[in-house]
Amino acid sequence: MQKNILCFFRAALGDFYLSFPLFYTLRNTYKKDKLTLVASPFATPLLHEKGPWFDEIIHLKDYKPQKQFDRVFDLDINRTGMSATFKPDMDVFDILEATYEVSFNRKKFPELFSLNYTDKEKEEVNELLEKTQRVDARNIVIHTTHRNNYPHGKTPPQSWWEELISLYPQHNFYQVGTTQKLADRIVPDYDFTGFAPNVFDVRDRCNLKQTAYLLEQSDFFIAVDSVVAHLSLASQKRGLVLWGSSSMKIHSHGHNYNLSSKRPCAPCIDLSTNSNCCLFRDPSLYPRVDAVARVLRENFLLQQPKKTGWLIEENMDSVPKNL
Repeated sequence: MQKNILCFFRAALGDFYLSFPLFYTLRNTYKKDKLTLVASPFATPLLHEKGPWFDEIIHLKDYKPQKQFDRVFDLDINRTGMSATFKPDMDVFDILEATYEVSFNRKKFPELFSLNYTDKEKEEVNELLEKTQRVDARNIVIHTTHRNNYPHGKTPPQSWWEELISLYPQHNFYQVGTTQKLADRIVPDYDFTGFAPNVFDVRDRCNLKQTAYLLEQSDFFIAVDSVVAHLSLASQKRGLVLWGSSSMKIHSHGHNYNLSSKRPCAPCIDLSTNSNCCLFRDPSLYPRVDAVARVLRENFLLQQPKKTGWLIEENMDSVPKNL
């Protein structure tokens, strides 16, 4: 007899993308059963051409609870105190296996995380890059989020980002993210309007698949622990990921350069309800901008410009050691 199974997803957009192996595994575990997904309308477009994983997809805002399911998988990763509950050496996929009693074929991950771009999606991104190209400029995608996002302590203040951007006036920065409040825990990202002519605001102009394609077409990216850092799995595009309150061990990806803040409370509990994060109270615990500039120079070959009367030299005595 066919079972009616619900996959109810209430976590963040990045967690949705990281759950692709779980969706695939559930589909292959319950091949003859009806599998229904309830998730955010911002996330479900990522499933383009992967829809066969589910028999029905319902947006959260349209879902009316009904007692009709034989089994429910409630994926509410945001409310799980991962650092306190699981072993320190476990990653997010270990946790999903332990939580939902599934076993992943990790050799299939590259295939599962690949995204199917439409011709229109690619054309719009290619047109953006063509219109903004400059001689010898490198293209860098940034995703800053905002300090008011939950959980607190995921990103440094806006002044930190402005200082970093100001070091590289000769390169292009494409800011992805949102200008809108999408949910209680998702607020508008920092606004750099008028700050510098080399910062291109593409917030809300790129959907999640286009953001992944923009990463693929750019030189590298700089982001915090966010959906953008996870979307780099689609093309294995390497970037610098700055880790604040969330667990670098659990959520990071090996192809990126992962730089952690100094958390005196580490490992802290990664709860979305944590409003007293030490990093939110004391942003100086984040790596200094000059330390990040060293990482960018040594790992991404990003040089600061040489100007008349201001020659930036490789002086190892002055390189900050507090990485």
